[in-house]
Amino acid sequence: MTIRVVMAGATGWVGKALVPAIGAQGDMALAGAVSRSSAGQDSGLLVGMPANGITVSASLAEALEVPSDVLVDYTKPHLVKDHA
Repeated sequence: MTIRVVMAGATGWVGKALVPAIGAQGDMALAGAVSRSSAGQDSGLLVGMPANGITVSASLAEALEVPSDVLVDYTKPHLVKDHA
């Protein structure tokens, strides 16, 4: 079974490392990515890898419209509480 991951804070310093790492795992797939400042762009290109077909969403609600199993949230502490 493939674990479908949504990454909030996908273009931050941690997100830029985790987006390619998620894609490299045999049992994981990036299902969505969130970054208000980069919404509408391909998440792979934004982190220095080839296009991966995952368009960055402007909001968590938008990203969670696709089927997913896990949310990884590397945003700001006050935002994480709102996402819970």
